[in-house]
Amino acid sequence: MFTKNQANEYILNNKDKVNQEFKPEFHFSAEIGWLNDPNGCCWFNGKYHMFYQLYPYDSKDGPKHWGHAVSQNLIKWEHMPVALAPDSEFDKDGCWSGTAIVADNTLYLIYTGVHDGKQEQCIAYSADGINFEKYELNPVIGEKNLAPGVNICDFRDPKIIRRGEKFFCIIGANSKAVVYKSQNDIFKWEYAGDLLDKRLGVMWECPDYFEENENAVFISSICGENQENKNKNKFVFFANPTYFILENNKFENLPVKYKYFDELENGFDFYAPQTFYNSDNKNIIIAWMYTFGERIVTDSDNLNHGWASCMTLPREISIKKDKLYQSPVKSIEKYRRNEVICKNIKFDSTPRSISSNDNINFRYIDGILNFPVMDSKCSETVISADISKAKNFTVILPSGTLEFDRAHRLIIFDRTGYGYDMRSEEQKEKNIREIRKIDYDFKNILNLRIFIDISAVEVFINEGEKVISSRFYHKNKDYKIEFKSDGLINIKEIRKYDIVI
Repeated sequence: MFTKNQANEYILNNKDKVNQEFKPEFHFSAEIGWLNDPNGCCWFNGKYHMFYQLYPYDSKDGPKHWGHAVSQNLIKWEHMPVALAPDSEFDKDGCWSGTAIVADNTLYLIYTGVHDGKQEQCIAYSADGINFEKYELNPVIGEKNLAPGVNICDFRDPKIIRRGEKFFCIIGANSKAVVYKSQNDIFKWEYAGDLLDKRLGVMWECPDYFEENENAVFISSICGENQENKNKNKFVFFANPTYFILENNKFENLPVKYKYFDELENGFDFYAPQTFYNSDNKNIIIAWMYTFGERIVTDSDNLNHGWASCMTLPREISIKKDKLYQSPVKSIEKYRRNEVICKNIKFDSTPRSISSNDNINFRYIDGILNFPVMDSKCSETVISADISKAKNFTVILPSGTLEFDRAHRLIIFDRTGYGYDMRSEEQKEKNIREIRKIDYDFKNILNLRIFIDISAVEVFINEGEKVISSRFYHKNKDYKIEFKSDGLINIKEIRKYDIVI
């Protein structure tokens, strides 16, 4: 077993030994050690709280603790003492993922305690949001009240929801999600039914749920092959965060039918997303910036930097015509510095066609348009471009090429060969390229918001209709953005900011 005191003392004595070379500045990462799923995200006592899966003693996975950080604005975080450690018989092998809820001025954490091969749901609580006590009768949901047909070895990641005097808890259970309910008592639960009349893959990890206007949305990171996938460009990973638009929010009448489902993100690095309300009662989503099977560069190539992984930017989410849109939280704009604006940049495949109404030193080499002002390791770039006269327009990022292929109605992101290789040994042996292809109905105007943060890139396309997230680790520290096209492009405006935390 491990204790919180041991973890906090180790972090204090060793965090300054971590190599900061690839550590992002405005994407949250742990002070030291291994990080994965966001947990227990909430607003409590005038602050945002984010907990997360942590193994502080190595940059490899290990027995899970709950790390903890607080923030006033979801961008600048303050590290707090470790909230949970695997120090009890019911969670001695790990305090796995879960969620939080505020009731009676108390912050409750519900999480999966792992012991002796079993996964059972446990509760800890705190009046100050910092010092947590575990419920003495843990586990509260487990072998004693296990849902029919569920294996206790794959029963995890509780999402807790309150409806008036009732509490509901959604739990990933093999190839489905199950629901438990409690009447005005967060400690006593009974099985209510399966959430959806659907089975996919082999495990539904990190179930989540939120409501947006009249929409009820269920999210889960589904492991294993998606048997209903009829599009070769979707659900291409072993584990895929998926959202379902439900027909209703009636947990009293299970299972609930759904009317639409799709993958949640279009990049490489996005897993175990969790939603919560901000102080304005808007839905926020944040995820672990990682993909299963990906090599952790800071723990590979003999680097041994002492840390691994980060979170995505927190994003506001909305539903428009059954589709989920994501936008970075507004507070990121407070950290913009050194604004540069360029307007009406017209170019095509020949250097003589470049023009602009700004006094900017452009470079045009081998059909690629570059201007040095875009080179920044921590930045936001906002682009609005008329691409109607080109079949192909490509934005070259530090993490890969982002190609807008109007002829084939595809967005193609290829990060192969950019920086340290993150492919598995099997992928490298087979020379498999790291490519994401996204079916897309183009309009004449393309709007992009591109965030670059040392080793993390997030691209929001057309107001967050599509989002591409990717990690990268540069050997030459080249952070420029470049463009190329096979036809006339009018970049109506580029606004570039340094992001300084």
